[in-house]
Amino acid sequence: METPLYATRSQDRDTPGAGVAPAAAGGEGGGRAVFEAVSRAAARFLGSADWMACLDEVLADLGRAAQTSRVGVLQLHDGTRPRLGLLREWRGEAVPATAADRGLPLDAARVEARWGERLRRGEAVFGAVEDLPPQDAELLAPRGVRSLLVAPILVAGGLWGLLGVADCVAVRRWLPGEVDALRAAAATLGAAIQRLRAENQLRRSLAEKETLLREVHHRVKNNLQVVSSLLALQQRELSRDADRLAFAECQGRIRSMALVHEKLHQDGAGGRVDLAEYVRDLAAGLLRMHGGDAAPVLDADLAPARCDLDTGVPLGLLLNELITNAIRHAFPAGRAGRIRVAFRRLPGGEAELVVADDGVGLPAGADPAAPATLGLQLVQTLTRQLGGRIDYLPGDGTTARVRIPWPPPGRGGRHGE
Repeated sequence: METPLYATRSQDRDTPGAGVAPAAAGGEGGGRAVFEAVSRAAARFLGSADWMACLDEVLADLGRAAQTSRVGVLQLHDGTRPRLGLLREWRGEAVPATAADRGLPLDAARVEARWGERLRRGEAVFGAVEDLPPQDAELLAPRGVRSLLVAPILVAGGLWGLLGVADCVAVRRWLPGEVDALRAAAATLGAAIQRLRAENQLRRSLAEKETLLREVHHRVKNNLQVVSSLLALQQRELSRDADRLAFAECQGRIRSMALVHEKLHQDGAGGRVDLAEYVRDLAAGLLRMHGGDAAPVLDADLAPARCDLDTGVPLGLLLNELITNAIRHAFPAGRAGRIRVAFRRLPGGEAELVVADDGVGLPAGADPAAPATLGLQLVQTLTRQLGGRIDYLPGDGTTARVRIPWPPPGRGGRHGE
C-alpha cells in the first residue's frame, strides 16, 4: 500500500515540471529493477549467518537499482526518549559534497507523530521535501534531500526500524512499482533480522540445556562416587574374602558408570563419549584396583568412535566384567601377562569389541554360553541389551569377541558414531 507523506504537489502533477524526476529510468521498469535487487538481497541474507555482513552490499545494490542518491537503514532504539540511529548508509555519487558527511536524518519523535500508525501497519510513506511542513523541510533540506521514501522494517510484529531512500538530485515521483519493491526490501530485511533473532534464541536455549545436562552428569558422577566410597568403607568391616571381593566388584561396576557421566560432563561434542579415551581410562582404573603390583600390561587398539549415555553405560559395564575377569583369573600366582582391548568398525553396520588375554584360559569344562557366575551372566545380559552377540574364540588364553550394531539403534535415533 502506498501512503504519500502529505497530498504533495509533485504527486498530483500529471507531467513532471522543472526539477521533477518521473521515476527511475524505464518507468515501471525501475520497479522491476528494484524487485530484482530485492531478490538478490533475499538470496544474500539466506546465505549468510550474519545479515549485517552483507548489508552494505545490499544497500548499494538497492540504491543503484532505484537510481537514487542515498539508501540507509535506521534502527529504532526504545527508551524514555526513543531515537532512530543510522545503522548503515549507501551514498551515490550524486550526493552534494556539502551533505556527503551528514547522515540521513529522521527524528524518532517526528516519525512517530507523523507516520507511526501507518508504519506499524506496514505502509510506506513518501513524498517531496518541498511539500513538507517547514520544521520537517528544514531538517532534510540541508542534507541535500529533495524526495524521501520511508518503508518500515517490522520484526516480530513490531517496528524495528526504517529503510530510508532519498533522492538528492531532483524532486521525484515514486511510482507504485518502486514503492512496492522498496517495501519488499524492508520486509526482506525484517525477515532476516527475525531469523537471526530466532537462531540466537535457539543457540542460547541449547547452550542453557547443555549446561544443565552437564551439571546433571556431574551430580550423577558425584553421587555414584559417594556410593562407591560407602561400599569401600563397608568393605573394610568384612572378614570373609568372598564378601570383600563381591564388594570390590560392585565398586568396579559403579565406577564404570560414574566414568561415563564424568566423560559426558567434560565433553563438548553434543553429549557423546570418546570411546577410545573412555576404554583406556576404564581399563587403567581396573588394573590399579584389582591388579596390584603384578598387574598385567594393557594393550589398547581402539578405532575412533563416539557414543552417548544409552550405549556408553552398558558397554562400560560389559568391558568392566570382561577386563575384571581377565585380571582376576587369567594370571594366577602373580604370573605376568598382557590384556588386549580392541575396538573397530566392521562393514555392514557392525562394530567389534575384543578383550583377550594370554593367561591360563578358561577352566576345563567351563561353558561361557551357560555362565554360573554373576559377572558372566551380566556379560550375556549386557550383550543382548546392546543388540549384539558374544563368542569365545579358541587359542591360547581367553578371547571374548562381541559384535554389536554400529551406530547403535536407539529410541530417538542412533546413539553412536
